[in-house]
Amino acid sequence: MDGIVQCRKLNNQPKIKVMNKTVNINLGGMFFHIDEDAYQKLTRYFDAIKRSLSKSSGQEEIIKDIEMRVSELLTEKQKNRKTCSYT
Repeated sequence: MDGIVQCRKLNNQPKIKVMNKTVNINLGGMFFHIDEDAYQKLTRYFDAIKRSLSKSSGQEEIIKDIEMRVSELLTEKQKNRKTCSYT
């Protein structure tokens, strides 16, 4: 269900956001909790990569490397995420 959350950034200025449905994923061996829209975009991104590499040798290894890099970037992004609480 969608809900309202109050988020505070580091500067303590409140923002009201609508909370989207979330999905748990395993990407590059790492666990992530992302919203449904992000999951759909990520799925389309990897589908496009798979199509573009369909005739390439080593396709699976290349995709695995890309998944690992995206996982690293998401992990770095999570370090800077804001904290949220239900209102």
